[in-house]
Amino acid sequence: MKKIFYFLILLTTIKSLGQIPQSGIYNELILVRNETNKTIDGYFNSSTGNGQISCIYEFKGTFKTLNDKKISVTAFWQDDDEIITGELICKEGNKFLLKFSEPLLGDMACGGVSQSGAEFEMTKQKNWKEIRIAKTEKTYFYKEPKISTKRKAYITDLDAVGVIEEKGEWILVDFNGSKLTTGWIKKSDLYKKK
Repeated sequence: MKKIFYFLILLTTIKSLGQIPQSGIYNELILVRNETNKTIDGYFNSSTGNGQISCIYEFKGTFKTLNDKKISVTAFWQDDDEIITGELICKEGNKFLLKFSEPLLGDMACGGVSQSGAEFEMTKQKNWKEIRIAKTEKTYFYKEPKISTKRKAYITDLDAVGVIEEKGEWILVDFNGSKLTTGWIKKSDLYKKK
């Protein structure tokens, strides 16, 4: 009986330390946890002053186990070679703290992520495979992976999507805008994974 009691205490303690956050939406941030490759990828997009000051960055890191408490990450931009180091600190219940070693471009809109860090909490869980970024002025959604099924909905340059499935030259994605939009996008309209 004592062994079971100690095991339950140990299990509760491990759970309270936090776990690598799951794939999903964390307000202005989308995150993908790839358990096969043991990688974590994120994309943050926020602005202040009616869009006058923007903060957009991607980050990635690797983990050893799902119970890692901290992950070293690097922030980068699709069209730039500069990287900034940082860390993702796991908390209980799909929450994490993200902070970087130096200010990010547009840091006023970044919610203080480069000083003491910013905390993120999941608002919607998703089963994405990766994050991809739009590279065209208008990247249209399609109902099916066919050019004849073009919709009115589109995303713009540097918007991020969560990848659900790939089929030839098409990718089924989610976009977290004013509402969640799901549809097919031409692979050629997205940056290759960095």
